[in-house]
Amino acid sequence: MNFTTDQCQSMSHRNACGRLAPIRKPDAYKAPFKVAYGPTIKIVDGLFQLGLLEGVKGIYYNNPCDYNNPVLAFNARMRGTPLLTYKFPDAEMVSLKETAIERNPIVLHDKKKILTFIETEETRAMRESVELINRVNRRHFIALCVLDEEFEKVLCRMAGDRYSGRSTTDILFCNSDIYRSFCNGTFEEGGRFYGPWWQRLPKEFRKFIRVDNHIVHELDYSCLHPTLLYLEEGLPVPDGDLYEVLGFPLEARPFLKRSMSIILNTKDRASAKRTIRSELRKNPEYPPLPEGLSLDELLNGLTEKHRGISHHFFCPVGNRLQRLDSDIAEQVMLKLVRQDIAVLAMHDSFLVSRIHANNLARAMDEALSECYGTSIRIKPDLTAWDLVFEIGAEEDYFRNVVVYETEAITNLSPLFTKYEKQYQRHKAKDIEAYVGIHD
Repeated sequence: MNFTTDQCQSMSHRNACGRLAPIRKPDAYKAPFKVAYGPTIKIVDGLFQLGLLEGVKGIYYNNPCDYNNPVLAFNARMRGTPLLTYKFPDAEMVSLKETAIERNPIVLHDKKKILTFIETEETRAMRESVELINRVNRRHFIALCVLDEEFEKVLCRMAGDRYSGRSTTDILFCNSDIYRSFCNGTFEEGGRFYGPWWQRLPKEFRKFIRVDNHIVHELDYSCLHPTLLYLEEGLPVPDGDLYEVLGFPLEARPFLKRSMSIILNTKDRASAKRTIRSELRKNPEYPPLPEGLSLDELLNGLTEKHRGISHHFFCPVGNRLQRLDSDIAEQVMLKLVRQDIAVLAMHDSFLVSRIHANNLARAMDEALSECYGTSIRIKPDLTAWDLVFEIGAEEDYFRNVVVYETEAITNLSPLFTKYEKQYQRHKAKDIEAYVGIHD
């Protein structure tokens, strides 16, 4: 008796305890996995009845009326019992190899349904661009470099975060491929890039990503969507931060930034207010309403600040703006991969190895200038090396970033075993590719 790799990948997630978490949702058993829901669940249930598997059930608690308790969700967990190895002493132990999920580079959705479409010159060009970006990224070592104990925290953090859009708690590091996803049955809306493992990572851990064992440098376009609306209208972009309103406290900025996204994706003011109130009630990560200010006061202040583009507010223009920002992102990535530079897309921000930070800044400036004839502010985010100085540990590395970067690979104590496994897996992949070419 044997489970195939596809079966184990499609029916389960590997959690922080090293157990498998079986999925009992039929929708999870879709392409690209060639596994049927019914037979797989029957096999699992049968193994439990025979005493060959043990585990605990999952839990999902989400009561919108219970304000004191957040959403609680954990996957079910299972593992083999000693009886399993006793009953099958001569069974071959098969290593579950992580394999990248194969997807169509271009996906067209309409109300969560994937549509077929006729290939055009535009879709063919987009497909070729995605494939080029994926080919270049696969040649580079992209991994998460944290201590093993911190790695467990990453998984626990993901398990407790039910509002981030991450539907699972697994990180498949072999999944570096991107694809473009369009929505509402048209190529005029959506188009952002999805798929790679780093998009599933909580934001606070991004700084610990490594590219070719170098720390990463992240840059993002500041206030991109409102900026694009100003550029479309032919109006000068206001100086300063577009999410700061005169007369409002600085702590109002996070709330206004998150609310701007809702304002640009709802059909009217009433819908926007309902959505914001729902987020405030349910989502613990949504910035709180600043003390002493009402929701209407904040929305009025934001509308007054941006009178030149306010006719776009409370209209569902967000998906159209995503098509614009994804086209810019495509150009940024193409400029880099044509120089054999790995680039990690996060919609309106990008990560590259620190040695290519200037290349990234130049590519982002050129991509937007070619589309709109101007440049906008590009903002850097905190890096892992910045954190070393924040905690006062720079002397431990002789103020030398190269010493810091090589610590994980050269450290003889078992502190970075998960990172080193990723590194060894990447080297093995390179050997396989070399052998395949020279056989």
